[in-house]
Amino acid sequence: MERYGAPVDRAAVSRIAHGELTLYNPLSDADLDELRKIATEQTAELWLSARTPRGWTPSKPDDYPEPIARFEPKLDVVVQLRTTNGTVHTVLLKDHDNPEPRKISVDLDPTTLLLVKR
Repeated sequence: MERYGAPVDRAAVSRIAHGELTLYNPLSDADLDELRKIATEQTAELWLSARTPRGWTPSKPDDYPEPIARFEPKLDVVVQLRTTNGTVHTVLLKDHDNPEPRKISVDLDPTTLLLVKR
């Protein structure tokens, strides 16, 4: 399978097309740049999600797993969801250029998908 004429890794690849924009999963740097451009033009915020290894926690403040590490310089905010005993905790890993992101005291109720104050 090819993407823009270059071979794609063996990972599952999916395609999203909207108008003249075609994106592939996994996302490329060019794809992210194009999405950011569109969001800026539309005065909108861009939200993305990524899977990280189960149980992963940062070993230092600027530690990010793949695929986030590759895109981190282009990301303004990074929020991690961690599960503990059926509760989903939100952890702010990056908050714009703040070297020490603040603690978030909000959890996600997995049953209702509502945010709950800790």
